[in-house]
Amino acid sequence: MSWRRSARSIGHAAEVLVDRALGRPVASAFVLPVSEATDVVALAGPTAWAPGALPPHITLLYPLPPVHRLDRDAIREVADVLRTVAPFNLRFERTGRFPEVLYLAPMPPEPLVALTRLLTKSFPEYPPYGGAFEEVIPHVSVVAHTPEGPGLEAAVRACLPFESSASEVWLATLARSGWSTAERFTLGGH
Repeated sequence: MSWRRSARSIGHAAEVLVDRALGRPVASAFVLPVSEATDVVALAGPTAWAPGALPPHITLLYPLPPVHRLDRDAIREVADVLRTVAPFNLRFERTGRFPEVLYLAPMPPEPLVALTRLLTKSFPEYPPYGGAFEEVIPHVSVVAHTPEGPGLEAAVRACLPFESSASEVWLATLARSGWSTAERFTLGGH
């Protein structure tokens, strides 16, 4: 299988590995699931999240090579480090925007930025979003790069505030069929 680096824009200028045989990016990411946002994200409609998409989440570190190409020692190190991080609560009370993205802003963002820094220490050759941004802004995307229905942001705001418990980090992988969870790490777990 031949691999080459290429640039891909998904609202974020990020480097990903492309499998020429599949003709589509194949990568992995560390994400923090936010199941409490499911109903809010569903307001964007069925075109916002296609089959094979991850459930609502906050991306902590992306892009990474496919899981099978990641250093297993680094993944064990991540598991050990995440066991030392106590679970924490997040509150979602406002929306935000990037170009072509409507998102939910978690409060406080600092524990999420700290998690990104911890993960980046294990994979220093893969900065968040390929190093495209100076600042990491934690967020849950509601709709990205698809037409936004009228009144969506007002409908989303009407669902706020809500709270979520940050207790798990997933290592997700992108393959031919879409995203899936390869491994789960419990914060403060055994």
